[in-house]
Amino acid sequence: MVILRQKVALTESHVLEAREEAKQYLAQLDDSFFYHRQGHTFKGVVPAAEAIAKEEKLSEQEIIIVTLAALFHDTGYTQKYLNNEIVGAAFAERYMKSSPLPYSLVQLNLIKKAILCTNLNNKPKTIHEKILRDADLSPIGKKGFFDWMKDLQKESLAHPESELAPFAKEERRWLAFEIDFLEEKHRWLTKGAKKLFETQKQENIKRLKKLYAKHPYSREIVS
Repeated sequence: MVILRQKVALTESHVLEAREEAKQYLAQLDDSFFYHRQGHTFKGVVPAAEAIAKEEKLSEQEIIIVTLAALFHDTGYTQKYLNNEIVGAAFAERYMKSSPLPYSLVQLNLIKKAILCTNLNNKPKTIHEKILRDADLSPIGKKGFFDWMKDLQKESLAHPESELAPFAKEERRWLAFEIDFLEEKHRWLTKGAKKLFETQKQENIKRLKKLYAKHPYSREIVS
């Protein structure tokens, strides 16, 4: 166990080793994970988190903390769907305690808490938590939004325990859910995320409303 109380300098080696560890976890996800697959983490959340952190003028050390949390944020899906964040945080802690590279207790706790705050029921407080929450939801402010939402809809149908499963069964209800979430419930927690993703988010809302208008009747989707 190499968890130290004093300050530890995080390096690129920490990121590379953690990436390999997270990759091994995410590789265990089966084909029912259309959305929360490796691409969501490695091509979506990690680069978004790093981009937001840079916009927020975080130091290199702080950016690495956000990156490490992003790498592990969905690993808990390998064990459970609901409240998977608790498992992901535990995986990150176990990894950091067993790694030959040193981590401080402060760094460990910051990473764990950021992962836990990707659960929408938890309120982010620190800048790390806010950045990771924004990065996790960054697809709603990207051009690939509609493809990703189709993947999330399919995944929700494949996992009846998902809180989104009831909405996913009918196309019109799914579109209504998306419009309500983007327009009413969601707000970026950092200025960096708003700068990077808000313009496209508004474009996505406009297109969602047009699609909704083309679906006057609900039709149940058979998974």
